Amino acid sequence: MLLNFASRFLICPLVVLLGQVIGALRFANLTQVVTVGLLIAVLSVVMDLFVLPVVGNTIATGTDLLLATAFLWLAGQVARGALVTLTGALVVGIMLAATEYASHAWLLAAERRNRRRPLR
Repeated sequence: MLLNFASRFLICPLVVLLGQVIGALRFANLTQVVTVGLLIAVLSVVMDLFVLPVVGNTIATGTDLLLATAFLWLAGQVARGALVTLTGALVVGIMLAATEYASHAWLLAAERRNRRRPLR
């Protein structure tokens, strides 16, 4: 579980950077890209702790998609020199949601394995 959460702090900034490279996002500098990616990672971890266990993978992934898209768009409006369209934010939100779906599946499978393991 800790490895999964730690990996978010690498994966989320890389996905935001990929969005910058393919032209879906236009942040002014690398600092903005990394900062937004790390903030999305924090949001993702919090969502996984509180939302994922209650609603399951599909709804949690949809919620992550909506929140990541909204956060990217808002960050683009606030960050100096950034240009982020709603379409660009949605494209990167979908890429983030794909990584989230796999991460959620891994977390839920690990939780099931841990429940079946007898106490020693």
